[in-house]
Amino acid sequence: MKRFKTYYIISILISLFYGNISAKQEVSVKLLVAGSANNKIMIFDKNSKQLEWVYYLENDWECNSVARTDHNEILFSYGRGARLIRKDKTIVWDIKVSSDQDLQSASILPNGNFLLAASGHPAFIREIDCKGNILNEITFETGIEDPHFQFRRIAKTSSGNYLIPLFAKGKVLELSSQGKVLREFPVEGNPFAIRELPNGNYLVSGGDSHCFIEINSSGDIIKKIESSLLKDIKFQFVAEVIPEKDHYYICNWQGHEKQNPKTFENPAILEIDRMGNVIWSLSKWNTIGFISAIYIFNE
Repeated sequence: MKRFKTYYIISILISLFYGNISAKQEVSVKLLVAGSANNKIMIFDKNSKQLEWVYYLENDWECNSVARTDHNEILFSYGRGARLIRKDKTIVWDIKVSSDQDLQSASILPNGNFLLAASGHPAFIREIDCKGNILNEITFETGIEDPHFQFRRIAKTSSGNYLIPLFAKGKVLELSSQGKVLREFPVEGNPFAIRELPNGNYLVSGGDSHCFIEINSSGDIIKKIESSLLKDIKFQFVAEVIPEKDHYYICNWQGHEKQNPKTFENPAILEIDRMGNVIWSLSKWNTIGFISAIYIFNE
């Protein structure tokens, strides 16, 4: 009887062990993507590269930011506003801006609230809750006349300040949560996006400078990743960059060089390690179009 019980317990443990392995193997990496001059938002399975979900945009919309909530809702900006939808495409909330404003930045904050930013005169940054209610709003001027060239993707730091990469000036503006200008420092290229890294540095996408950089809090370059580090692949307009533990996902937006056929020999999305080696890529330009925004999740 004791021997039977021992075998029984061992069989249960083995079953649980391999069951856990099987469960882990079933989790897939998904890519939620969109882009300027692209008429759709898409979800791809990373491993199979198969398109699994599509949401079509209206003709005059421009999407440069996408994200996904823990409740499987999709957040996106569309120039004329920002929208939160469910996976079945029903609308949770839809926030519009005026015709002389340009809303290109929509993201999810660590506390589950949302961060929206629109360029204009004045520009605004707004934090809202899950129902679309405004929690905090500041307005400011960028010193750039055309709203479309003011900024794309902003970020909120762990200290509660806002970082605004000024697209046409090649600078980063830092504002307090009350809208006070704290500082301004130059960066290379026309910065598309900025994000705070766990080590306190910032990652800046360089746009048409065909690179992205890691800088410290003073704006000094710590690391620069450019096309010369890659083999047989070139950076186009470097849009959103997502850092992982030992690699980066890069949106290689091709719109500014679309007249050159060789442009499309380069992938629309690529993943590189810290040494610049390409470890995964997705081309399929005729299927996915231009990509400037990406959100990675497991499902």
